[in-house]
Amino acid sequence: MVLDLQEFAHYGRRDRTVAHPTPATSVACGSAHAMRLTPVAPVEILTLFRRPIPPPTSRIRDLQDHLRLARSWLKEVQEKVSEVPGLDIDNCLRTLDFTLPEAESSSPSLSSFASHDNGAKPTSLRNMLAGCDRLVNSGLGATCFYGAYSELSFILRILELFERQPAVSQDQRLRTVSNLFDLRSPPQDNGNTNPAIPVVSYDTAMTILDVVFSKSHPMLFFLPEQRIKDIADSLTRPQPLAASDQSKSLFHLTLALGYLFDSPRHRKDGCRDAVKRGTAQFHIGMAALRPTEANDLVSLQAVLCAIIFLMSTSRIASAHSLIGIACSLALRLGLHSATGSGCVISAEEHCVRIRSLAAVMRLDLFMSLILDLPPFLHPDSAILSYIAQLASESEAGRDLRTAAALRQVCLLAIPLSKRTHGFVGSSGYGIPESVSIKRFEEVRNEFQHWQMDASSLLACLGNSKEHKIIKHDLEMTYNFGHIILFRPLLHYLRTMADGGSISVTESYHALACIRIASSTIVKSHEMMSQGLFLTGIWPSVYTIFLSVMCLIFLIAAHRGNSLPSRAWQRAAVGIRIIAAFKCVEDCSTGCLEVLKVCDMVLDHLNADEANIRKMVTKELSHTVYFDFDEIEASVIGNCDKSTGGTTSTVQSPVTTGRHAYHEDISRIDGHPALDTRTSAWLNSDFNIPDHNINTENKADKMLVQAEELPAEFDFRDMLHLSDED
Repeated sequence: MVLDLQEFAHYGRRDRTVAHPTPATSVACGSAHAMRLTPVAPVEILTLFRRPIPPPTSRIRDLQDHLRLARSWLKEVQEKVSEVPGLDIDNCLRTLDFTLPEAESSSPSLSSFASHDNGAKPTSLRNMLAGCDRLVNSGLGATCFYGAYSELSFILRILELFERQPAVSQDQRLRTVSNLFDLRSPPQDNGNTNPAIPVVSYDTAMTILDVVFSKSHPMLFFLPEQRIKDIADSLTRPQPLAASDQSKSLFHLTLALGYLFDSPRHRKDGCRDAVKRGTAQFHIGMAALRPTEANDLVSLQAVLCAIIFLMSTSRIASAHSLIGIACSLALRLGLHSATGSGCVISAEEHCVRIRSLAAVMRLDLFMSLILDLPPFLHPDSAILSYIAQLASESEAGRDLRTAAALRQVCLLAIPLSKRTHGFVGSSGYGIPESVSIKRFEEVRNEFQHWQMDASSLLACLGNSKEHKIIKHDLEMTYNFGHIILFRPLLHYLRTMADGGSISVTESYHALACIRIASSTIVKSHEMMSQGLFLTGIWPSVYTIFLSVMCLIFLIAAHRGNSLPSRAWQRAAVGIRIIAAFKCVEDCSTGCLEVLKVCDMVLDHLNADEANIRKMVTKELSHTVYFDFDEIEASVIGNCDKSTGGTTSTVQSPVTTGRHAYHEDISRIDGHPALDTRTSAWLNSDFNIPDHNINTENKADKMLVQAEELPAEFDFRDMLHLSDED
């Protein structure tokens, strides 16, 4: 087709004009009489039509540049022109200002969350978690404290913000949520608890120990494999050799973890039997553990095993007291000191000491974030500098697992320090009710600094199974840190959904939280498809749960969404990942129960339907509905036995069949392959068919807006740099 350029130019003169501001525009601010219209030349039109469409991120940056120029021009107008009645240039400047303020001030109180008044531009952001400390009655004369920024407080706060009328009783809600962190202590078998009497055969012990050491579990890297196997050989002989109580304790507590993580045994004997056997080993190990009588590395390693066992069985609150013991042992052993002298330490023992220190600090910082309690070992600048130095030395020595564990400590210290010091108080009682905006710039800089420090380590990590697991563990911690820092601002999503006017500063980090939550689920799905998502990693499963909660918040904030959407589907995939690891007394089971509570709160149905559905989505009224019975039935979990092709179709746009997930337990470092079945995962596609999408769904539009944010908080691009190695 040939175009007549003269006719085309005439079309441009008639219908396409470019408006150029004149000095009068400064006064009239948009008056048609003050605008001089200039025809568009034919060449300009052809150039316009030939120009390729830039990617979304480039368009966003261009838009930001244009907004900066517009704000600069308006500021110049404000300085040169007297005030014009009916024209609020100050408000325009505040709306276009997405730079960080220079000063800090107090902010509106927590009770003003529902207000949409944009008012004067705040120098701090309203915090939906402020003043929400929780004190849970756990028995006669017993209470359990959770800080305002703890995980329990976050979950309960979401339910409180969205609940219109009680869908479940307060006791039921509190009991379900608290069971995720403080499940009743495992019952002690009245049978054999004498550590001097072996309770497993040599072959059984070695099989279980192979499970522990063959999986490259990122939280068990501190365990000395050969030493524990030597202890097993001594204790499982017909005539057991003498061994210290500390060695016996370490052996039995390691067996306890093996029973938890032995997926083939769970499939064969059932989860309850395997967990029961592991619990028995736990009690035997604890009976032999006397940390006040011995101050050695074996005792510390045994305590760490006990902590991980309790954490893996949803007893983090109970494990917190053992964290104090572990930190005390670490300090008395001098693991934190870089200047100790007077004691000759072999290179092998030095490595064990470094790994033990990294394990202690990771568990201490992580549980401090979960419970919002002060850490026992405060990560001040001196100890973090020492940790960074040890990480560089381990990396130079090609001990990448140790280097990654040490970098993990530095990573967890960022959200802990900013959550503790990143809030400014506005009440007379010193309750922090707002988040300082300037702190977010510091957070971004610290995360970017960590990325630079860890870049050489990530470049060294290749594509082996072990290295992929290490990288994924770092990424999940990275995302976890961002989510817990940004989630106090999620309430701004409600303001945006209701059409309220807020500044870019107020919306940016709330959308960033959604972006990170979405990418967490996508990356975890990729790991699942490769059979590399390991059982027993409580932090990783919980990070997926947090991501699902953020997406549920996004959906619930938009009233009236009735059709499945992309946001709904992304959350459903996260729920399926959690369901694939459902076991007994584990993180997945607790997370699913909490999500069922949310479903009751968020999905306001009639009483009969509400009784059928289960608990978070049950409380989040009008928009969120996940049929957990169908979701769980559609997935054959990691612990389930093969059903020989039995299928169950779930009525959702996420998947069409029942597929099994089994870990890829291939040979690593000489360990035998424990399961030769082909790993598989449900064939779910993140792109919902068009006929299932409500094109007017505002939650989806906001999800797209979040995912198109600049990748400054993204961990994945950094990982991709090392994929070619």
